Amino acid sequence: MFRNSLFLLGMFLSNSYAQTTIYKEDFESGTAPTNWSLAGSSDFGANVWAVNNAYADAFGIAVVTPDQPLNIIGGPQSYYLHMSIAQFAGVVDNAVFDNSTASEANTTTSSINTLGKTNVGFKFWTLCEGFDGADYGQVFYSLDNGLTFTALPTTYHSNANWTEVVISATDVANVFDNQASLVFQFKWTNDGSGQGADPAWSIDEFEVFEENIVINYASTDPISRTSFCSPDTIVLGWTTSYTLNSGNMFQVELSDTLGDFPGTIISTFADTNKFGSSIINIPSGLTPSSLYQVRLVSTDPIITFSVLFDILTISNCSTSTISTSTISQSLNVYPNPFENTLKLNFTSQNNQNAKFEIRDLTGRILKSNEFEVKIGMQEKEIEMNELSSGVYILNVILGKEKFNLKVVKN
Repeated sequence: MFRNSLFLLGMFLSNSYAQTTIYKEDFESGTAPTNWSLAGSSDFGANVWAVNNAYADAFGIAVVTPDQPLNIIGGPQSYYLHMSIAQFAGVVDNAVFDNSTASEANTTTSSINTLGKTNVGFKFWTLCEGFDGADYGQVFYSLDNGLTFTALPTTYHSNANWTEVVISATDVANVFDNQASLVFQFKWTNDGSGQGADPAWSIDEFEVFEENIVINYASTDPISRTSFCSPDTIVLGWTTSYTLNSGNMFQVELSDTLGDFPGTIISTFADTNKFGSSIINIPSGLTPSSLYQVRLVSTDPIITFSVLFDILTISNCSTSTISTSTISQSLNVYPNPFENTLKLNFTSQNNQNAKFEIRDLTGRILKSNEFEVKIGMQEKEIEMNELSSGVYILNVILGKEKFNLKVVKN
């Protein structure tokens, strides 16, 4: 049994994620941002929010605020948002708090518009020693411009080193998507029990983002014929969205008759193009009437290109000659690349039915049509206004003959 037969309908696909910034505050203005409120109506007690670049205690008593990672803008000692003691509001002090008196302090963003945005999340850098259940920070959000707030479950404490926190859309069931009046609130709470320690809650590089899923692909093109001698040659084409580095080498591997790949390399060549083709020699000594598969592997980066639909049949060429497809010899497809209309021109030796299929690079049929042809020269136009720009596979089937070609829509 050819074990890889189901794999032929697959394609090497992987997702990567690209983030688009919707809103960002890095506090590098050195003062309270104009679009940010440093106090809330329910604030009380001995501690307040402040923005400065103080990392040492102004009085030389409290703990020094740790330096930031260099990838924070302005690091290692950039301006940042942090708790401070209210009675020293006129003093440029670092992230310290009065743990002997209960307090609550709220700092709130202005309204953020995410209409038309999906997969919306947020991230920020933070540190807070505090104390679990007594002195801690917590993030809230509002979907009605700050009228009501909902708490996120995490509380921030027991971490005196700068750490990046990322809250993805899936973490919050996409609640931030498509909102006209999204507001975030950072709330500091301490109970006055004296248990907590400095540094107090600190925040920097707050960003709201839209996360876009990018589908990466790497596949070989369909092969125009499937019966081969041993030895023989094939034209192996490929298409990928990945960037191939300057030292990349392609390796062409040959399977065994079960469809497994034991590491038999039948060709190597250098190439860095995202699509192209190469003539590959099929070695001698393969078993007649057996099925084989070839696959392409790049070395920089290492990617195994999937194979679409093709199993190679090794024929007994000592008693018969395998000819290439007559339609592949006469078929002309133009223009390629094309705008909206693709034209086929070929010769048919019989009155028969024909069919074309347009597939995407995952093998999914996007468009197909059956039509009759007469003996002689044929012309056929394929309208593809509805398809977006990209690379597609054209299959033309004429009787028992099949021709496959990669086409590109501008």
